[in-house]
Amino acid sequence: MGDSIFLSRPAGLTPAAFQYFLGEHRLQPPEDDVLKLREQFTPMTPMVELGQKLASSDLCTSCMDNTDGIGQSLSELAAASSVSFVVDEHLLVVPDLVTRVAAKAGKEPLQFLFDGGADFSLVGTLRGQWSRDAAKAHFDNLIEIIGRVEIGVGVGLKRAEVMRDLPFRGWNYFVQK
Repeated sequence: MGDSIFLSRPAGLTPAAFQYFLGEHRLQPPEDDVLKLREQFTPMTPMVELGQKLASSDLCTSCMDNTDGIGQSLSELAAASSVSFVVDEHLLVVPDLVTRVAAKAGKEPLQFLFDGGADFSLVGTLRGQWSRDAAKAHFDNLIEIIGRVEIGVGVGLKRAEVMRDLPFRGWNYFVQK
């Protein structure tokens, strides 16, 4: 308990790109935004070096990719560790482009962060309490702190000092759909 939850890439850009390219062309974002959305489907650099640094640091207590969505990944990590993951909304970095696409699609930006996947970042926990600045300094600006590990089960969202379950619909290989 007491570990910090981290994420290694801005979340929600790929789900926003899917929203646009799979039929939401009516959103009509500026051309610069369309280019940034298109970049989500070009080859991304694997985060192998960061993974190795995390593994050799003796600070990383859990880690996996978030291909299936941050919500799904956090749920799997919390279940495997028999703890509760609490994401603090004020710690989340929501890319402006995700906010714009969500607004035009009539959705909440957090849906893009937690429901979607394919952002291909690493998500996990670091031993102890980390500030954003300390984590960025130690891991070369490659991770963001988004919450903490607590006693309990599941994944929750702390929003304006109120805790609620974090509903999400990521991909789960173990559940028949």
